[in-house]
Amino acid sequence: MRLYIFLLITLALLAPVAVFAQSGAESAAAAATNTGTVEELAEVDVLLERPAPDQGYYFGVAVEGMFAKIIDDGDTVPTLGGWSLALRTGQSINEWLDLGVGFQAGPFSGQDNRAGYLVAFGLECGLRPYDAWLIRAGLGVGGYDVDPPTNSTNGASAYGMATSLAVGYTFHPFASKGDSGGWELVPLLQVRAIEPVEDDTLYSVGIALEVTWWGGLPKHQLELTLDEAFAPRD
Repeated sequence: MRLYIFLLITLALLAPVAVFAQSGAESAAAAATNTGTVEELAEVDVLLERPAPDQGYYFGVAVEGMFAKIIDDGDTVPTLGGWSLALRTGQSINEWLDLGVGFQAGPFSGQDNRAGYLVAFGLECGLRPYDAWLIRAGLGVGGYDVDPPTNSTNGASAYGMATSLAVGYTFHPFASKGDSGGWELVPLLQVRAIEPVEDDTLYSVGIALEVTWWGGLPKHQLELTLDEAFAPRD
């Protein structure tokens, strides 16, 4: 638990540092674009990004169908099925890295009238290693609670560390060449664990569909051709 708290605090401190560094780079690019020399502009070009749909600040909503396996004091609870709703927000740091926060909650049920819920909240890191593929890892806090089976008072619950890992493929059905930001559709395969190293733990696997809106980057942060930079207005 001490290691987990240390990791969570470290991530919480690094996230704003990364965002601050990105903001500083954006300010430098803007300043150099307006008043810089040729040499300064040549250096700033390294900071510019080609327009892409997944740039700027983002807000996403996802619905997930999941199966959960709970271990209660070493005993395995029959598999539970359910769904969850997830909300995410954050910012792209560069072409291959996003940082943000996410919240997920939902109910599930199973044999012997067992029903319950899970909740999780934490920091998330999104990686885009190749083409439209997305890998997202999360670390935070969460919990679950499950009713006891029929004719029993032995419920199952735990609260503490929550981890997640998701793999998805991004689609941009409304994107046009030269656009920065816009709508993104992402099918995801996600696994989650709550208190994974304890005697009381939950593991879940699910398939989600996420809709994300990206705010995009201003033109002074983009690497544009003349036609893209001075596109005619409708």
